Amino acid sequence: MAWRFHQAGEPFILIGSSEMPAAYKIAAGVINPVTGRWMTKSWNIDQLLPEAEATYRRIEAQFHLSIYHPIPEIRFCQNAEDVKRVGRRMRNPRYQDVIGDFLPAGTAASAFEDLQGSFEITQAAYVDLPMLVNSLRDAFTGLGHFRDEAFIHSELKLDEAAWRYKSLRA
Repeated sequence: MAWRFHQAGEPFILIGSSEMPAAYKIAAGVINPVTGRWMTKSWNIDQLLPEAEATYRRIEAQFHLSIYHPIPEIRFCQNAEDVKRVGRRMRNPRYQDVIGDFLPAGTAASAFEDLQGSFEITQAAYVDLPMLVNSLRDAFTGLGHFRDEAFIHSELKLDEAAWRYKSLRA
């Protein structure tokens, strides 16, 4: 969101401690277009994925980074119902862009127990979140848009028609 504000020329201030634990430091950053037991498309993926990739590519170009990485993904079927379900998905035109080939049982590498078979998920990717966040934080620090301090929620107050946080008012 801060990147979008910056691109639009909107004023903003980020507040957060770079020393505190944060999910982005350990998150895998995986973008998976097919999820869950029912093998459904991730929510709004047809609209979100192209926008996400375009945004990450713009950030890469501006900061000379490599953060967006398309990856091959294989999902193993757990039982006969999964095999039927993926067969239905493969025949469904809505899934043609995200489900690839079915791989019969026993074709996976020997390190995997592949009793039911597996299938390819296309358009999967991962984002190097630590590199992304640290690069944006450095850029926003230099522009005066980032305060490296713990955010104290009790300091955020609604004051008439505006929000106030310490010396900030919005």
